[in-house]
Amino acid sequence: METKEAIQELLEKYFQGETSIEEEKQLRNYFLQPNADESLMRFKPIFIFFELERESSVPKSLEDFEPKGKAQILRNRYLAFAAAAVVVLAISLSWFTRETTEEVPFPTEQELLVAQKYLDLGFSNFNKAYSKAEQLMAKTDLMEAQVNQVSKMGQVYQNNMEQSVHKLQNLNGLQKSRIKLLM
Repeated sequence: METKEAIQELLEKYFQGETSIEEEKQLRNYFLQPNADESLMRFKPIFIFFELERESSVPKSLEDFEPKGKAQILRNRYLAFAAAAVVVLAISLSWFTRETTEEVPFPTEQELLVAQKYLDLGFSNFNKAYSKAEQLMAKTDLMEAQVNQVSKMGQVYQNNMEQSVHKLQNLNGLQKSRIKLLM
């Protein structure tokens, strides 16, 4: 078992980006133990998150993974954009068609800056999600190519097996003919 001081040193190295893969495994294993030091528990979610993410991101078997075609992914993307457009349109229409008797004050410069920050944050997160989706599509394409390659290899194997069986049957027939000639 690791001492509290050793774990604290590893944590310092970890947050400075100086740990090796083996040291990070030690930290992860330490925080996955039920008897980890209570004073260090504030760091546990970091390592539990990575462990859960690692387990959930990799399919357990080929049957668990059902790749979607490009058309399905593109259709889902277009549907998401269409849904967002409908929501924006509905909000815009409800805003402009409402009847008010009181005058709506124009937002202050500070309020506009806050709104701008939230919009920038939203667009930043959207760009990250879009980038992640593109990476997943690239991985899906790669996996699809690998599945096709394995399928082709299976067909070649089956053809080779059929040819081998045919050759063995011909050889067996020749041996029977030779035995008849010798008798």
